[in-house]
Amino acid sequence: MWRTAALIEGAWEQSEPIVIEGTPPSLVQVLGTVRTAMTDAVNLRNHLEEEESVASTGKFVGSHDAIARWSALAEAEAGEYKDDTPGGLEALEEALAYFSETPTDGRPETLAWHDHTTAIFRIPPGARHVTIDYTPGQQDENRLLRYKDRTTAEHELETILDARGYHGPRAPSSITGVPCAGRDGDSARRLLEYQDTSSREFCAGLSGGSRH
Repeated sequence: MWRTAALIEGAWEQSEPIVIEGTPPSLVQVLGTVRTAMTDAVNLRNHLEEEESVASTGKFVGSHDAIARWSALAEAEAGEYKDDTPGGLEALEEALAYFSETPTDGRPETLAWHDHTTAIFRIPPGARHVTIDYTPGQQDENRLLRYKDRTTAEHELETILDARGYHGPRAPSSITGVPCAGRDGDSARRLLEYQDTSSREFCAGLSGGSRH
């Protein structure tokens, strides 16, 4: 569940984001929703259509595509360098696992994935601050429990808003929340061992902004 509010002239105003859920997020889903539910968002639609034309060549991953949609590709590409670098990536269910070296127990140091939800937020004119709150659904919580079985007690959970961009003439002075976000984004989660620096760097490359 997503909730958002904007501070306009000293008063908080609640608004309903446009939510897409039920399957791993994708650029195609977002573009389809913008075309049908946001017919006035011409700049956003044009931006997404331009990106779709590039992604459809098969050479690039759509910016709104969940990890589940490209984890196998990442594993295959990482495998090309396995003789030159320690560790590697592995697609596990809908997640992407990172191993800094060959594990003895089969447990990754980091496991990252996206929940089955995407939200598009309309930021009203005059907004000085925006808060965004996200509560995972039961399906997403069940997935988390499965993935916890693949990790250890030392792993910690982070929920990240994988913000994909702000599209508009002017951004508000700040956008905060749990998690905090821009105009549109997906919810990504990861389990990682904090004592391992390489794990943190790997996850930071996947997405930005976090809720601990």
